Amino acid sequence: FVLAIAVMVTLIAWIAHTSWERTSQLRERLSAVQLQSFQIADHFQQSILRLNNLLLRYTISRQPSEWVQFENDRTNLDRWIDEQRPILRTEKERLNSAYDDYMEVALQIGKSVGLKPVASSRLVNFADFEVQSQKILSLGFELARAHRESMDYFLAEFSRSLIWLRDLLICCLTLLLLALGGLAAVVYRELIAPLRVKLVENQALIERQEKLASLGMLAAGVAHEIRNPLTAIKAWLFIQQKNLKPGSPEQADANIISNEISRLERIVRDV
Repeated sequence: FVLAIAVMVTLIAWIAHTSWERTSQLRERLSAVQLQSFQIADHFQQSILRLNNLLLRYTISRQPSEWVQFENDRTNLDRWIDEQRPILRTEKERLNSAYDDYMEVALQIGKSVGLKPVASSRLVNFADFEVQSQKILSLGFELARAHRESMDYFLAEFSRSLIWLRDLLICCLTLLLLALGGLAAVVYRELIAPLRVKLVENQALIERQEKLASLGMLAAGVAHEIRNPLTAIKAWLFIQQKNLKPGSPEQADANIISNEISRLERIVRDV
């Protein structure tokens, strides 16, 4: 029982510590979720606007450095989108499709100004690029919403975990109470109940001994009171026997009286 109680107390302490740690993690993550959601939308939109600006500057100046910078920013945005894919559960396909359409139009515009030969016979005008740009910019806020949906999924998983820990804690507390009750029953049956029985027996023995002691004191008092007159009678009889003639009836009667006195003394001594 003691070992089981120690194990359950340890388990309860572990559950409480784990719950506290996970609650602290949740609090820290929730404190940053709103900021992170807006940062995702802002970073994505700023990156798209920067790409638009670089593309427009390249179409005007036709400087290769502008296109190189465009390619670098595009690569960085591709990498950032890949990093955000684990949390974009619902908008991942839409984002990939819109981003691919946007990049296809942007690359065709870049090719059309002379960096590379145009792959298709149709030159893409800026109206198509503006449509794709507005479309992908509108996805910025949807990214934030997708991030919040991902956090909602995380919160649901976290809540289920906390509910499991709560149920486990309740079970451990119930088992602990049962173990304490069992331990109390065993202690009562093995220790307290025998002690109570022995206490009752000892009290009965003490009462019997007190009665016997009182009876002994009474018997000693009675014997003392009886022995005193017997001693006086025996003394006077001894004096009278000196005046009696041997062999006379009076001598015989005196001997009988002496024997009876001796018998009475033995009885008093036995008592």
